[in-house]
Amino acid sequence: MKKRLAAILSMIFVLMITGCGNSNAAEEEEGVNTREELQPAVSVERNVEADSQMAASESTVPDPEASSQDAELVDMGIHNNEHNIYMGKCEDTEIRMIITRTENDLSAAYITRDGAEKFFQGELQEDSAEFTLNNDTGDALNLDIHTDDNGIICIGGVGQISGNNVVFTLNQDTFFPVGEDIANYYSSLGYEAEEAERFAEMIKDSVEDKSAFAKLVSYPISIYDGDHNTVIESETAMMEAYDGLFDQDFKEQVENMFTKYMFATYQGICVEDGMMWFHKESSGDYKITAISLP
Repeated sequence: MKKRLAAILSMIFVLMITGCGNSNAAEEEEGVNTREELQPAVSVERNVEADSQMAASESTVPDPEASSQDAELVDMGIHNNEHNIYMGKCEDTEIRMIITRTENDLSAAYITRDGAEKFFQGELQEDSAEFTLNNDTGDALNLDIHTDDNGIICIGGVGQISGNNVVFTLNQDTFFPVGEDIANYYSSLGYEAEEAERFAEMIKDSVEDKSAFAKLVSYPISIYDGDHNTVIESETAMMEAYDGLFDQDFKEQVENMFTKYMFATYQGICVEDGMMWFHKESSGDYKITAISLP
């Protein structure tokens, strides 16, 4: 009896040990599976955080090549110590703009064909081809320097003028050095800006008066019409040929021409892409020296 009881107790003890072992093994296996399921999630989370930190770090590191390109654009688009003249549009309104740069300081103005003018001040941003111009009346321009598909230097951007949102598109027209008098943008070329502008206004005002117009011309003068060249030798000859030479289209273009921030060289001042040239003679008077008919 005692032997049978001992055998039974021995079997129960074995069964208990065996069952406990299987349970621990199952739990351990389940634990391993659980860790295998959790581990990738933890790993992915850490990678996402690391990638985010790396992206943030990379975004704060300047691109030397991009900075170099921007600096080159700025130097080509807004020459230092020079008056930079641009031609283009504010929305659908044609404008001419002058931007004068002294190191990083900018002063600017633009004029419309009807004579309305706006003045601005600004500053170049370091390692950037973008810049902002402002004035005391609340107008602001946010512009950038770039090249078009043909490699032409351009300035474009948006602004707020008289409370209206507008778009600017401008092409580089010319540039010339700042002279002794920075306010006289022609001083380095030997002209007085006010005198040149006043003469341009005289041309506009006289184009319907052949006698007044003839007095503004330096003779002999060549007049090009695209096919041939007509030489007018005197004031009298100009008055006689005037009606046959200049049609209404020409007169309207003259009446609407820009009279400020004109193209200029040491040889003279040009209006409307070469339609007319004039210069300052040794006498101090300004005279028209060449005319190209449209």
